[in-house]
Amino acid sequence: MRKYAFLSLLLTTSLFCGGCELFYILGLPFGHKTPFNPKQAVTDSSILRDVQFGDIPVPYGFLLRRNEFFSYKCPTFRMGTFRYDGAWTYRKTYRFYNTQMPSAGWHKTYEEDGYGTNTTKWIKNKEKLSLFIDSKGEEIKVLIKLSPIR
Repeated sequence: MRKYAFLSLLLTTSLFCGGCELFYILGLPFGHKTPFNPKQAVTDSSILRDVQFGDIPVPYGFLLRRNEFFSYKCPTFRMGTFRYDGAWTYRKTYRFYNTQMPSAGWHKTYEEDGYGTNTTKWIKNKEKLSLFIDSKGEEIKVLIKLSPIR
């Protein structure tokens, strides 16, 4: 009986010493790390701070550069700028976007290919997307700019 009491005391102490971070890992939103859920947004127009639009594919393992990030969404339009860094090859990244963008409903309207760089423009409904792929050594940089068609 003492063994179970000690284990429960140890578990309780570790939860409280771990603080909010441990609760956040376990999926319990406490403290300042409450995740934003865009489905709960009830205003007509709001800036969604951590929105990466679901119909714009991102290669696995690519990280969003938080200091070069902007997104805005309201019922009539959306816009954003996203910069990602990854460790894929240029060809693999290029093939990924050329297969995944049409699958997400985007249609290519323009392409310019240079040595280690690629610029493509895509259209979907009343939105235009510019996609820039830049290869610097073993690092790939992807810049995505989304805006409404005027």
